[in-house]
This record gives sequence, structure tokens and C-alpha cells, in this order.
Amino acid sequence: MIRSARLTFVLSLLVLAPVAASAQKDSKYTKDANKHLGLAMASPTPEMKDSNYRKALVILREGMVKDAENAKVWLMSGTVLAAVCEGDEAITSFDKALQLHPAYAAEVAIEKETAWFQLFNCGLTSMDAQKLPEATKLLESAELLYSGRPEALINLGVLYANAGDRPKAIKAFTDAVAATRGPLLEKQDSVMKAEWIRFRDVSRVNIAQIHAATGLAAFEKNAFDEAAEAFKAASETNPWGRDHIFNYAQAIWGNALKLSDGMAGKPADAQVTAKLNTLYADLERVAGQALQLDPNNEALHELAYESHRRRRDLTADSAAKMRFQTAALKELEAHGALKVMLDEVQVEPRETGQAVKGVLKNAKATEGQDIQIAFTILGFDGKPIGEQKLTVKAPAVGQSVPFEVMVSPTGEVAGWKYILP
Repeated sequence: MIRSARLTFVLSLLVLAPVAASAQKDSKYTKDANKHLGLAMASPTPEMKDSNYRKALVILREGMVKDAENAKVWLMSGTVLAAVCEGDEAITSFDKALQLHPAYAAEVAIEKETAWFQLFNCGLTSMDAQKLPEATKLLESAELLYSGRPEALINLGVLYANAGDRPKAIKAFTDAVAATRGPLLEKQDSVMKAEWIRFRDVSRVNIAQIHAATGLAAFEKNAFDEAAEAFKAASETNPWGRDHIFNYAQAIWGNALKLSDGMAGKPADAQVTAKLNTLYADLERVAGQALQLDPNNEALHELAYESHRRRRDLTADSAAKMRFQTAALKELEAHGALKVMLDEVQVEPRETGQAVKGVLKNAKATEGQDIQIAFTILGFDGKPIGEQKLTVKAPAVGQSVPFEVMVSPTGEVAGWKYILP
């Protein structure tokens, strides 16, 4: 699930009067508009606030024509246009103010930051109303006005992803990650700094999920090379996402099978053999990574075993054959030692925390035996952010039973792992 940054900023002040050192003179239009701006700031309801902004804008629009060389008209207009969700015009107005009076640079910078907040809130309102193209345009305007914060970028990433534009979504989330490490971070209070760190993790989770979605689409078309590259990118972005690593292993296996089946009945080909050896070596490594998180997964053990066995069959070197044979037997023994297997393990967000659920299959445990499982939820640094143990009664040998346990993590979830003590 692609997630957004849901923050609504409440503005307590609009900076409307530039400092004396660089201010141009007030005119009839700026004075009359300022009266409505004061009323807007004092308005008790959003409707009254919007009404006063729009009254100010009517006056300022007249000033844009009859007092067009007054930079203060354009500066005020930029702020008011942003307040009524007119992003493109706000950008043009600020640019015009700066063109007419370059000494307004500091004031324009302040007003653009204010306008960013206004347009961000406009974008969220449009998102809530399911006016998604409008929301996208507003948030894009916010970023054109003022860059360096992650919130609009994260929501743009969500909008792009939901519209099917994965490259733009990845760029937006990547830019959001960069923003959380940028110079504005140190200007935030401790609460907002913590939020930005959370936004960084949310963005990275989303980037990995987009790569994974690309991988799934490719896998369904038997485009295993493309799928493997996408799952690799997902697992590198989020190295604790067991599903990304598992799917990466499956894509490598699919690619190896496709290549191997294509050579059936044909003379040995050195290039194909080299390619298969590389694929099986990758499979061993990736399956091994997944087993660190999901040690009782039967499919992963089988993939690890097959990669060793097939490399044994590909080589003519007796020492190498023995080495691969030993590794295959070791994996077979590890698989055979499992009393139970876990499958379909997943973490689902709930109102009270995260639900860890899955299926336990009995391989050779005594029916009715208590099987203890210790689950750990991992953050992006790989450290535990939530732990919970549960006990599952073993069903009859060969049978399966579902399980579920609630965990309350203390941070953004990157992945999970478990052990059976």
C-alpha cells in the first residue's frame, strides 16, 4: 500500500508588509486589499476567510492592470492567489514582483514559503475530495514555488503511483528522502524532525513497493530478467522487506528454468552454462538472505538446495562437484530437520497495531505440541521496533493451521523476521 504524508499546517501569520528598506509605496490597491487580508486572518470560519481573500484578490487584480509597475501589488497577489489555491498565477505574480523590484528577494522568499503551506493544504483538500488531477497540479505548484520540504513530494509520489506513473512516483519519493536530509531539517523543532525521519522511511517503503509492483507485472509476463532487476531494486531500497527478497529469488529461479528449458536436447553452450552458473550463485545468495528472516520457509530451502544441485551438474570439475554436492546435502539436512514450516507470513496494519499472520504446517512435530514463534518487527535500520511471541498448537502431521498475533511497533515498519526457539 502506497502511503502519504498527511499533515495540515495552520498558518498563524501572512507576511504582507515588506520591511521599510526594500518596500515600495502602498497604493490604493494594496491598502484596500490589505483591509480584507486583515479580515481574512481574523475570520472565524474557513468560508469567511476564503471570502475575504477573494475580495482582496478582486482589488489586486485591478491593481495588476492599473498599478502594474508596483511590485508590492504582485507580491501581495502571489500570497493571496496561493491562499485561494491558484498555484500557477501565484508563481507568475511572485516572479513579476521580483522582476520589478529585485530588492524584494528576501520578502519573496518568505512569501513563497507561506504560499507553499497554502498550496499544500489546498492539495490535501483536493485529495480528500478525490479531485486527484487538481491535487497533483496544486502540489506541483507548491514544489515549483518552494522546495526543500518532503510533505508535498510524498503526496505527489502517491498521486503519481496511483495514476500509474511509476518513474515520476519514484523520483518524487526519492526527492522526499533527500529533503528529509536537507538544510531545512535543522530548522524544524524536535517534533517535526521526528516526523521528517518518519517521512523518510515512508518514502523508502513506497519506493520499494513501486519497484516490487514493476517486478510482479514483469513476472506475470514471464519477463524474469526484468522482474529480477525490479525485485533487486526493491530489496536494495528496503533490505528488510522479506517479500522483496523472496520474490527476487523466485524471479532468478524462473529465469534459470527458462534458460535451462530452452537448452533441453541441445548441445552444451559455454555462454549458457556460464549464465546459469551466475544465476544459481545469485539464487544461493538471495535465498540465504531471505532465510535469515524467514528460516522455516519450505520454498526457500528448496530453492537453495536446487541451486547447489544444479551447479554440481553443470561443472566437470570433480572438486567443484564435491563442493556443490556437500552444500546441497547440507541444505537438504537443514530442510529435513524442520519440524514445522511457516507460509504466507504477512504483516497487516490495524487500528491497534500490526497484525502478523500466516500458516503453520506440521512436518513432523507431535500433534498438539506447543510451537513457540517469536516475531520481530524491524525498522529501516534493521533494529527491532516491536516484538511478540505466540504459541501455536501443532495440527496433525501434514496439516496446516492459521495463526495471528498483534504487535505494536514503535516506528515505521520496514520488515519482519522470526525464530522458533
